[in-house]
Amino acid sequence: MGPRNGGEQKSLSSHPQNDRDNSRNGILVEDEHDFVVKPCPSPFNLCVGKFNQFRLETDDATGWLYNAIAGSTAIMSNIFLSTAFITLAERELGCEDDNVECGKVHGFKPSSLISMIGAASGVISAFFLPYMGAVVDHSRHRRSLGMYASLAFIVIQAIQIGTMQWNWFFMVILQVVNGFVYQVIDLSVFAYLPEIGAQVKKRETFTWYNSLFSITGFAHQAGFLIIVVGIGLACHLDDHRIGQVGQFVDVIVSGGYFYISWYYLTERKARRPLKEGESLAVVGFKQTFKTGKGLISQYPRSIGLYFLGLAFSSAAVDSLSSVSVTFFNEVLKFDAAQIGLIFLITLVFTLPGAYFAFWLATKTNPLVAMKIFLATVFCVNFVSFSLLTDPSKAIEAYFCSIAWGFCLGMYYPLMKIIFSTIVPRGQEAELAGFFKYSSQIIVWLPPLIFTVMNEKGVNLSLAGMSINIFVFVALILYSGMLPWDQCLEDAKVNRMSSIELRCDNFVVNEEGELL
Repeated sequence: MGPRNGGEQKSLSSHPQNDRDNSRNGILVEDEHDFVVKPCPSPFNLCVGKFNQFRLETDDATGWLYNAIAGSTAIMSNIFLSTAFITLAERELGCEDDNVECGKVHGFKPSSLISMIGAASGVISAFFLPYMGAVVDHSRHRRSLGMYASLAFIVIQAIQIGTMQWNWFFMVILQVVNGFVYQVIDLSVFAYLPEIGAQVKKRETFTWYNSLFSITGFAHQAGFLIIVVGIGLACHLDDHRIGQVGQFVDVIVSGGYFYISWYYLTERKARRPLKEGESLAVVGFKQTFKTGKGLISQYPRSIGLYFLGLAFSSAAVDSLSSVSVTFFNEVLKFDAAQIGLIFLITLVFTLPGAYFAFWLATKTNPLVAMKIFLATVFCVNFVSFSLLTDPSKAIEAYFCSIAWGFCLGMYYPLMKIIFSTIVPRGQEAELAGFFKYSSQIIVWLPPLIFTVMNEKGVNLSLAGMSINIFVFVALILYSGMLPWDQCLEDAKVNRMSSIELRCDNFVVNEEGELL
């Protein structure tokens, strides 16, 4: 990110032919305007010299950055809202006091609500994301879908500012819906990632961007936590009111960043127009099945096995937030401010984790770095859930959050770097949606297992350790992949001959050559 002159638009490539020559990995940069970085939108353009510094090489890269910030901040607001849901459910049962055992409300223990939200939202996403992926791939409405989903997300966040004792369960239902809406936003934006990789001039730049997207997101999450926890402590707010404050702040912050993001992200044509007789309602499911079958048969020990490992690793990592909120609230008896402080410490240490992942991937390779991450997080989970058994372990919890934060900072850059590096030539756009779907297909399962164990009265430390089942399976799958150099060689050849690959306005044949 570097300063640029005022509102002046500059092209990073001076000749259209050079733009065509600079197309990489099967993604065509259509013409010269793809490399023009627009000035900041109104009202931010009133301070041109300041805001225009925060732009990357292309509009799409800049839009991706701001979308990552918006989504990351929104995730943090859910921590406070989740704690508010538990508090309001306990009040309804009259068991808010630590010494009173709660019954069930709407068929579940209050402590199961958050993991149930994660499970329900994950199931909805698993069923409907293929259809949304078809809209992204087979129509020109990718940007519109993301924009309207972002608007719907912020509207629901705004409605949840009014969470009260009489309507809290309705707000829980809205949270399930909003979890799915967030995945639609993420799917729409992720489709731009391989195109950004083709637009930037150096692979090192693209690798740095992947780390930068995570670093800036984590940094804003930390800032959000400081603001909300600070307001809560200064005004002596209870968990319910802190949840409302969190939603209010997020509507302003995430709403503003979503606006900037979709200002920069560009309109795109259909990657593969629908054939005669095809319907968006079914083509996404058919394509997902066809792609998965082709990857397993043609790239069984490279990208094919990677996607299987991704399903399990993402299920484990993504479930940590919902499980940990319940765990800290129920086992350690933390209130919203204390949980916010735990997540703040976690986020602070994601920054060195992300930098370390970038360094480790450079010194070894991304696959080795991923396996090191999985082995480390397995140990961290086991030690943390074994150690944190009662409220007297509050100090130890803060040290455990340091280790969790460092591990989380490693994961997100690594999973994107591996995908963008070993994806077969010419299939980047084709597999971007499949990447997203693979990362979500079983993300509902760890929260569901946690909920079932909690409802059966199993110790929550053991329930938390169940996440390690998915970490272990992911480690086994990644360990079964080819050595990194062979994965790179495997990616140079397009063997998916049964899939027609269309990226914007050109076609790639089965040898990976432009037609």
